[in-house]
Amino acid sequence: MGQESFPIQLMVLGALRYLGRGLTFDDLKEFTAINEETHRQFFHVFIQFGSSDLFQEYVTHPVNAEQYRTHQHEFNMGGLHGAGWSSDATNVIMWRCTHNLKQANTGFKQSYPARSYNLTCNHRQQILHTLKGHPSRWNDKTLAYHDEFLYSLRKGNILQDAKFTLLSWCNQIGGPVKESRYCGSWGLVDKNGYHQWSCTQAPGKADLTLPERRLSEFIESFQKDAKCTFGILKGRFRILKADIRLEGTEAADNIWLTCCALHNWLLDIDGLSSEWQNGVQSDWEGELGDNEAEGFAEYAPFAVQRLQQPEIAQFGSREHERSMARPGLLVPEVSQEDDSAAGDNDDNLSITSDGFGETVDEDGAVYINSLSYREFRSLLVEHFDILWRCRAIIWPTRN
Repeated sequence: MGQESFPIQLMVLGALRYLGRGLTFDDLKEFTAINEETHRQFFHVFIQFGSSDLFQEYVTHPVNAEQYRTHQHEFNMGGLHGAGWSSDATNVIMWRCTHNLKQANTGFKQSYPARSYNLTCNHRQQILHTLKGHPSRWNDKTLAYHDEFLYSLRKGNILQDAKFTLLSWCNQIGGPVKESRYCGSWGLVDKNGYHQWSCTQAPGKADLTLPERRLSEFIESFQKDAKCTFGILKGRFRILKADIRLEGTEAADNIWLTCCALHNWLLDIDGLSSEWQNGVQSDWEGELGDNEAEGFAEYAPFAVQRLQQPEIAQFGSREHERSMARPGLLVPEVSQEDDSAAGDNDDNLSITSDGFGETVDEDGAVYINSLSYREFRSLLVEHFDILWRCRAIIWPTRN
């Protein structure tokens, strides 16, 4: 038109302020002296760019074992070998919903229209995948069916080359331990609504034994990664916490995808997207945790004593009743003849390798998709229990 354009820097800053502070375009006019209609038109272009180019660059899910390995780091430290992600869904209010879509976008938990977004992230709150957006009336199972990442894992289309090892008892609890190889990817979901697929493990609702309860508690703690990511997103971008005042579902979905891309970008800039290492160790992880302090057994809380005495940890379970007939603690048997059988594990476990299952790869590793939810869950409980007895589980912390 032959007119000089407004400074692009002010337009971008205005779009970011609209997302981060939840302002109106009239507020941006007062800040920049640029017409509110100009800000509105530019904002639609900005979120279109953010939901396409920016999203494709910064939000990518792993498709092979090499890409998946970095996301497993914190889960391996916590004894959840093979896991690499957490998934959950959230709602974002959408006030200016068209009348013909209002009923579909009004869920059973609220009286206002909203959009549901299923999000998958790792322990570092780095978003790996998210949906474009669906009506809030849909439940978690329906969202999972429409989630490309979760459904591809279910069908075995991706990450089938990712292999991990689970431990199990050879003959009886407290005896030798063997290794079994598995391939595939699994993650953590909420316990109130997702499918019972082998790749989606949820906290148990009616665990009967202490090993099952321990695993459920760790799964529930790790699964809060997705909820923490929602909190960070809605804290950084107030438009997600307050409401979306743009008309139409397409604008709401573009805003969500843009915020997810900016979130991952900020993690890269802050240096928080790399693997977490162990932080500063507490006193309980030193000599005090080895029961060498005077009066420890008498004054330590029961929860701390349970970490040091496996027979207390087993108290009240089915295995505790069976163990009453035989002496000794229920701990892995130590191999005195061949210390190399334990590999790099300082606990010197007697380990043998054994792959089994009806559906295995060329190396004998079992595809977890060939196992039912309960079969794979029992393997995880046994594996986690062995690591717990060896005190080989470390909660991952950021430096």
